[in-house]
Amino acid sequence: GDSENASYVSEFNKYAHIQPEEFLTEYVKAYGYSALDELKPNLSKFNAGNRKGSRMKKPVQHIDITSPSYPQAAKAARSNDLLTIQRLHTTGCDLHNCSNKFGESIVHIACRRGNYAILRYLAKIVKVNLRLQDDYGRTPLHDAAWTETPNFEAVALLLRYCPELLFVRDKRGHLAVSYIPHAARPHWILFFMSRPDLIEACMDRA
Repeated sequence: GDSENASYVSEFNKYAHIQPEEFLTEYVKAYGYSALDELKPNLSKFNAGNRKGSRMKKPVQHIDITSPSYPQAAKAARSNDLLTIQRLHTTGCDLHNCSNKFGESIVHIACRRGNYAILRYLAKIVKVNLRLQDDYGRTPLHDAAWTETPNFEAVALLLRYCPELLFVRDKRGHLAVSYIPHAARPHWILFFMSRPDLIEACMDRA
């Protein structure tokens, strides 16, 4: 209702000038960490699946050649074409190693486009590795953070599987939240405040 909208606007304005990285730093300090980097995320030790799911470990994945299925799958991911993604999977196309020579995967694309349906299908049905990095060390969460209109349903799904991605820096030393556009920062902070479990899960695994 109107009162709920007014409350959200009030909270939004309160956090308009706070950096998400600053918010996360203050949050983890309450748990005894003096800095985000004390969590020392190690992609090679990340666990696949959520805490209630599979504990099978998968290594961080980076592919430096364009896979045969990439052009068609990437086009489908960019156009939010879930039916084509499903058809590629059911006809035996490899969506697990589906990246171009720069390490950009269809998971990166789905996250950049904020496409929850495609990301959910890749994670739950195809069971692709979500712990990916491109040539610049950017994870799918980096891509999810760049847009001015984030899809927090997709962000939540990604972080349920890989909460550690919150604290992974790319080759320039930037966290995913460092790329959040200024206008979207309050939305992200309010999202984190509503889902503290996604931050705390990373500390559980550190």
